[in-house]
Amino acid sequence: MPSLVGLLRVRKGRLSGEFRASLLIIKQKIDEFTTEYILRKIEELNEDFDDLTNELSYYNGKLQNGEELNEYETQRREFILKSSEWKEKIWSIEETIEAEIDATSAENCLNFERNLEQIVTERYEREPGDIFEQVKSLQV
Repeated sequence: MPSLVGLLRVRKGRLSGEFRASLLIIKQKIDEFTTEYILRKIEELNEDFDDLTNELSYYNGKLQNGEELNEYETQRREFILKSSEWKEKIWSIEETIEAEIDATSAENCLNFERNLEQIVTERYEREPGDIFEQVKSLQV
């Protein structure tokens, strides 16, 4: 995979094709890291997103059929909804990071590439606030 080093050429105020390709590679790395981050955090709770999705569908189906959820089901549904809210917030942060990369200088992109995991992890830990702590507190 090409690095941004040596690709910082600018022609008539426009980024070279090689540099644009490198930006796409950085975005791909961010996407892969984001997916791994989300899965790792959910695994910390001994949960699986596919299972949670199926479980939520079951609860929503019961509600749509006019059935009531018992206390456990209600708590689990709240936990799953909060988990989904957290996951969507992480994806939103990823989109913001990618937009920032598009708008930054070549030198800043190079610096970002070198420190990608650290920068992204710090943002994912800080920006959602206490949503993940709320997720953990709702787990039953």
